[in-house]
Amino acid sequence: MARTGRPIGRPAYPLVDRTCEWCKSPFKAKRCEVNRGSARFCSISCATSRKNVIRAGEFLDRFWKKVDRSNPEGCWIWMGSKNTDGYGNFWDKNQKRCLKAHRFSYSLAHDDLTPDIQVLHHCDTPDCVNPEHLYLGDQKKNMVDAASRGRMNPGEKRSNAILTEDSVRKLRADREAGMAYGALAAKYGVSSPSARAVCLRLKWSHVE
Repeated sequence: MARTGRPIGRPAYPLVDRTCEWCKSPFKAKRCEVNRGSARFCSISCATSRKNVIRAGEFLDRFWKKVDRSNPEGCWIWMGSKNTDGYGNFWDKNQKRCLKAHRFSYSLAHDDLTPDIQVLHHCDTPDCVNPEHLYLGDQKKNMVDAASRGRMNPGEKRSNAILTEDSVRKLRADREAGMAYGALAAKYGVSSPSARAVCLRLKWSHVE
């Protein structure tokens, strides 16, 4: 029986010259793919890169739509969801994580941030995301700044206060006597970082 089908050496599908929409390199694509509109990129890598750029643009658009920038020189107020302290929360759908809106705004205007670096407000407005109102600091600087602005209820006025002014004085005295922070924490029912903050007067600074 005579053999049927395409001649040996002839392409199964006609190939068409194309130019990659991402890297601008020439490549060949099947005519049927061109007709379907799918032959736009020379490789999966180029197609993925293009998709990531589009997603990044949509991500930024979604972020800025939640910001009131009606006052260019003033606070840019976050209009989306906020945590209990009034700081904006922004959901990153691509990486499935929640971002702090003011930290993300700062990183857009400056460099990427590491988790140990905190972004603080000059304007004392937690839901402000204007990068000109933000500056970098650490936990110690943040606590001192909060106390100086009256954003930390002093001592026993806090509804969830564990210590009293009297116990704070005794805790500091025990520390001066050489007791370790871990031992102080166990004795007074607080965490080791809290005991350290009390001794360094980052907390209960009003108690002499």
